[in-house]
Amino acid sequence: MQEMLQEQGSPRGNDPWGETMLAPDEVAAMVRLHDLGWGTKRIAAELGCSRNTVKRYLAAGGWVAMRQPGRRRRLGGLDDWLTERFKQHRGNCDVVRQDLARERGITVSLRTVERTLAPLRQGLRAEARACLRFETPPGKQLQIDFGATTVPIGGAAVRVHLFVATLGYSRRPFVQAFRHERQSAWFDGMEGAFRRFGGVPQEVLLDNARALVDHHDAATREVRFNERLHAFADYWGFRPRACAPYRARTALDGRPSFRQVRELVRRVQADCTIAVDGNSYSVPWRLIGESVRVVVADGRVRIHHGDAEVAVHPETTGRRQRVIDPAHFHGVAGLARPASAAEAPTPASAELLRPLAEYERVVGGGW
Repeated sequence: MQEMLQEQGSPRGNDPWGETMLAPDEVAAMVRLHDLGWGTKRIAAELGCSRNTVKRYLAAGGWVAMRQPGRRRRLGGLDDWLTERFKQHRGNCDVVRQDLARERGITVSLRTVERTLAPLRQGLRAEARACLRFETPPGKQLQIDFGATTVPIGGAAVRVHLFVATLGYSRRPFVQAFRHERQSAWFDGMEGAFRRFGGVPQEVLLDNARALVDHHDAATREVRFNERLHAFADYWGFRPRACAPYRARTALDGRPSFRQVRELVRRVQADCTIAVDGNSYSVPWRLIGESVRVVVADGRVRIHHGDAEVAVHPETTGRRQRVIDPAHFHGVAGLARPASAAEAPTPASAELLRPLAEYERVVGGGW
């Protein structure tokens, strides 16, 4: 019988009391032998186990699972206290251990505390990840943030910062990689998202990034955005909001990047020009001495006086260049000739010219 069971490869083990744990088929054979009149001593010898093991299985009427020994818990009876402290210290078991020694007079190892509180850690992780999905209508909201990761580039580990924008209605994402999280990266990332989705949301939700926020009060949740962000928001037509993502609403119409737009104030000089980046651009001569507003964007220099656009020039990339519109000199008398013939005002028409003989008759004689 013993040889037959060993050939079947029946698994055996030891229970906590040192008794042999028999497989179910061995116990079934034990019961059959006992029914045939075999004694416990003979069955034990046949199966290669102790007599007490045979008695235990026969008393149970068959196979039973291994019993677990009772373990005296060092921290027994402190479940509620431990749970409260575990949550209070956000899962820091070492601080909980220190509280045990200081407040309860119980000195245990850190491993003991970690083992006791292990079931609570999963709940803490779930609580940290849990969130309520906030639904917004199309065109309402965009949420932006930065994350970071390390990637191998050219055999070297490079820290990459990822700008992530998410539409509040459709949850469509936009991701752009940067080498930093400075203000320029935030602006470029938002403009990239606007162009990717083809529009601008009503609101942009953002975290308390130092590049965009001048002041943040953690107690009152008061947030004060910096002036550059307000200018960026006014330019694109959205309202910034602090985090407590969006569908396109407005067409972009090929609008240039905010960082490529400059607004300047210049005074018109006596030569009917204004200076921008070391170059001169003409304006109508009647504005000499007046202040004008200059917008440099998308390769154009646009000049405004009051609500009117008075001049538009292509932006020159050189230095000490003069960009002149001859029409700006019409009607001016005694103005010095511009630097080049190409820049000269349009000459008077031929029919306005007089032959010299007519001037002689007027003055009463020859020259």
